[in-house]
Amino acid sequence: MEILKYSLLAFGLIFVISTFVLAVRSRKAFRFLFLNALIGILLFLCLYFTKNFTSLNLYLNEFTFFGSAIFGIPAVIAFLFLNLIF
Repeated sequence: MEILKYSLLAFGLIFVISTFVLAVRSRKAFRFLFLNALIGILLFLCLYFTKNFTSLNLYLNEFTFFGSAIFGIPAVIAFLFLNLIF
């Protein structure tokens, strides 16, 4: 179980670093980060409101909301992955 925990932490760090590297490499970093946050929040809310049809139990709390806002789509994918494992 420890190996799974550390591997998920490593993948999360890779997602975070790749998001910020892409933001810095683009000419408009603020716009990129804003769109990433907006798309992440919209994706999470779409999954949250369709949980009755898809049987995905993603709960809306501070951690999931700010995680999807800061890290965008990779965070939502990580939440789905963790939901499927545990």
